[in-house]
Parts: sequence; C-alpha cells; structure tokens
Amino acid sequence: MKASRVELERELGKRSLYDFMKIAWHVIEPSTPFCDNWHLELICRKLEQVSRGENKRLIINVHPGSAKSTTVCVLWCAWDWIQNPSRKFLYTSFDARLTRRDGKRTIDLVSSRWFRERWGSVFNVPADAASADFKTDRGGSRFATSVRGKTTGEHPNILVVDDPSKPKEVTDKSLEEVINWWKSTVLSRGNQLTVARVIIMQRLHENDLCGYLLRTEPNEWEVVRIPLEYQPEQAHPEDPRTEEGEIFWKSRHSSATVQSLKI
Repeated sequence: MKASRVELERELGKRSLYDFMKIAWHVIEPSTPFCDNWHLELICRKLEQVSRGENKRLIINVHPGSAKSTTVCVLWCAWDWIQNPSRKFLYTSFDARLTRRDGKRTIDLVSSRWFRERWGSVFNVPADAASADFKTDRGGSRFATSVRGKTTGEHPNILVVDDPSKPKEVTDKSLEEVINWWKSTVLSRGNQLTVARVIIMQRLHENDLCGYLLRTEPNEWEVVRIPLEYQPEQAHPEDPRTEEGEIFWKSRHSSATVQSLKI
C-alpha cells in the first residue's frame, strides 16, 4: 500500500533537522517561501551532532538575516523533542523579548494541526503554555530569558545563547558585562559534565563573548564561521565557496547590498 503524505513527512522530518525545516517552514512562515542555501544544511548538521551528544561546545558565527534564530531557536527544539521529548532547553539573548518571540513561534509550530498529525503521539504542549517558560507532557521544557534575566533553578540539557550583545550598544562595559554573566551565571546552569552549550552570533568586537572563549578555551569549542564574504584564510572546511569575496547567500544578498552594508 502506498504511504500517505503524512506518513512520508513523519519519517522524513524525524530523519534530519534539515528535512524537518523544509517541510515545516510553511507552518512558521506561511507568507514567506522557503529559500534554501548551503549554510542552512550545515547549521542543521551541527545542531544534530549536539542533539546526539557528539558535540557539547558549538559556536556558529553567521551574518544577520541568515535564518539563524528560526533554525536554532524555533525549529531545533521542536525537532529534537520528536526524538527526545524530555529534553530541557534554555534560550537566552540580549533581549528577552526575542527569546519569548521565538518561544511563541515554537508553541505555534508544535500545537499546529500539521505537527500534531505527524508527531502528536510523541509529545504535546499544554494549550495555556507561556512563551517564556513551557513544558512538554513528557517532561521536556523551553525556558526563555535574557543575558540579565533570571535563570535560578533552571538546569537545562542544552543551553543556547543567541546574540548575547546588542549590536548597536557595543562598549567595553557592555562586553565585560556579558563575559561576567557567562562566568557567573551560565557556567552554573546544568550538569557541567553533560550540558551542551551552543552560541550563535554575529561577531561584533575582538572582546565579545566569542572572542573571549576562543582566547580562554581555544580547544574546547568547535567554531563554524560563515562570513558574508568568503575569506579563504578562515574558511570552514565545509564552506563550498572558492572565490575570495564570494557572497554566502547570493539569492538574498547582492554585491550592491553588501557594499551598502560595508558603508
């Protein structure tokens, strides 16, 4: 008997985060067609390694407007719960409104008819779930806060930092505050032997959080650099570009746009 579309998508979406992204995109972005690019598959593969426990320290540096928050903060935890419905996530950013926004999008996704037809038997989220802090009926959770926000009592399996510094307010003081927050708050969250930490951010300064970690723990982190323009001397092994200055998402960024951003 020929498998139904629901059955095919159930298996396809469970198989990989990248496939899940492609088939779920219409649910979270109904008015924006999915625009594929090689960096999305690369980021998804790296996140899958974290989900499988193969990597516990991951930094992804990528240009703004690259669907990073949608991938990491909305789709990933929903996909991960299909395999691990009791997994606990903690998301943080420079602005709690951003993590709550993405939490709401995750709730909308996993509560949608489309998702429940495919994975509703694996887990469910209560109808009155709050975007800042909600749980699955199998013990999983997604807690959202900010760099200066409350994390007391939260002990996640996976901790995600999405842009810890506000791009328009980068000062020596603000950078130092983020690093102190990391040392005093983040390092006390979760079981230090098992908790996975993922940082996804644009580079803003030599002394931003990424710069600090690469100076103090250079061998602890896998770093995936995806610059807007290709830089051979710092290229990630899986970056398919070959020409210096080649734009990473040509369908989204023209040469004229890049020049304008530089100015």
